[in-house]
Amino acid sequence: MGRIVTGTVMALTAAMLLAGCARVDSKVHERVPSPDGSKEAVVMTCPQASDPAVPVLVGAIFAKKGQGCKDATVDGLSYFIATVAPDVDGAGAKVVWDGDKAIFDIEGDRYVYSRGAQSNVALDLIQLKGSFDGADIHDED
Repeated sequence: MGRIVTGTVMALTAAMLLAGCARVDSKVHERVPSPDGSKEAVVMTCPQASDPAVPVLVGAIFAKKGQGCKDATVDGLSYFIATVAPDVDGAGAKVVWDGDKAIFDIEGDRYVYSRGAQSNVALDLIQLKGSFDGADIHDED
């Protein structure tokens, strides 16, 4: 009987701790198909992998439509992860295609801390434009 009570108390404690943990919701802000329709560029706000209470800006290019945060680093042809800008509403990013490259135009002061691409994909499939360190195309302020 004591084990049942102990197990129940432990389960309730774990449930209360999990309920108290804040978690950022994943949100897709924009999906833009490539000119040839073979790819989709996506702008998202996602929970940071190491701390789900911290939001990050994620941009990714997928070969399949409808993918999101959990797919970016695994299934994304190319992706980046950046900090959010507290002084910018929403994602603060838009994407346009320039030929076969996606240009993510990003507002605010950011820090890009991760970029990647599948082994058969050029890392410059994604171009970051903005006025922050890590941008490929720097805005003229």
